[in-house]
Amino acid sequence: KNYQHVAVITKPSMYDDVLNKLNSNKQELSLKFKKQLAFLAFSHTAHYDSVISHWFSDDFSGILKSDEVSFAGSQKEILRYGENAHQEASLYSNENDRPGVVNATKIQGKQLSFNNIADANTAFELVAEFTKPSCVIVKHQIPCGVASSDNVLNALDKALECDPVSAFGGVVAFNTSIDMYTAKKLTEIFFEVIIAPVIRPEAADFLSTKPKIRVLQTDAMPNPSQKDYEFKSLAGGFLVQEKDSLMIKEQDCQVMTDAKPTNDQWSDMIFAMKVAKYAKSNAIVLVKDNQVLGIGAGQTSRLDASEIAINKAKKYKLLQDNQDFVVASDAFYPFPDALEIVLKAGAKAIIQPGGSIKDDMVVQTANEYGAAMAFSGLRHFKH
Repeated sequence: KNYQHVAVITKPSMYDDVLNKLNSNKQELSLKFKKQLAFLAFSHTAHYDSVISHWFSDDFSGILKSDEVSFAGSQKEILRYGENAHQEASLYSNENDRPGVVNATKIQGKQLSFNNIADANTAFELVAEFTKPSCVIVKHQIPCGVASSDNVLNALDKALECDPVSAFGGVVAFNTSIDMYTAKKLTEIFFEVIIAPVIRPEAADFLSTKPKIRVLQTDAMPNPSQKDYEFKSLAGGFLVQEKDSLMIKEQDCQVMTDAKPTNDQWSDMIFAMKVAKYAKSNAIVLVKDNQVLGIGAGQTSRLDASEIAINKAKKYKLLQDNQDFVVASDAFYPFPDALEIVLKAGAKAIIQPGGSIKDDMVVQTANEYGAAMAFSGLRHFKH
């Protein structure tokens, strides 16, 4: 606290700078520089105290109920700029060893941008939700292609089919190692970032012929149910919440209609809801055989989200006349109108949280079309 008369050095990398200033100014440091050192010293001790505070908390809900709270971060990189060129930005680690974009090793490529990092985080967190070889393509933090298959190359092909136009310049994530065949396919379209747990040596060698592509290796997959926290900045403060780490299971759902989902439909409904959890609200996701057919996301109306999802699927010829598919809605249907849009297009099974005062009307509409509908009881808003 006596910064006017005492200079505190917090790391060895500062020695040379301090010594040079002393030697060039008759063994005196300027008040401005000593104030900077004090800032760094208090930031360092505050970080230390915050880490200890979190260690003593039994879980993150304990932290969120505290009258006063602090969150520690260690700077990993000063970024070129933020979302836009006039905004300053840095990347920080919260000392969590969770596999992902923050702790990944960059195998090759240009410096990651603010938007690259945000998109890669969304893509990798979503692909971690699946157990089969899977691929997720993200653009502007919204999934635009998702698929699971028997091998990673097929998963990539199916994910690209969903929206090949939006995929251009996007981020692609995998939950299994990338082989040579997949690497070759990845260079046929421009991706900003590729992220996977393992990049096989032969694949890394091939990708090196495209040095502008940023390639990240995480060495492992995260546990999607592991607790973590999320922030939203506000003018004058910030919101903190637990990460949406819950995911519904078939046994947790209640079938509300006369028709019952088949085993394949259950698989697709769970798949679709995992995607809806990472799509911006309002979100409607169409799925067939563990492949996304269309996504309507970030809309102020569930009607618009439904129409966009249907139109996307038809545009890229993934939805044919009289083809059956399943639908996931991130929140309940307030009225039957948005549901009718997907039912008329061929939806045969729908999963949604339920909880609307119009639930009876919505279920009745599904029954009129002979479709199955399950209530999960779990909403997945993402604003």
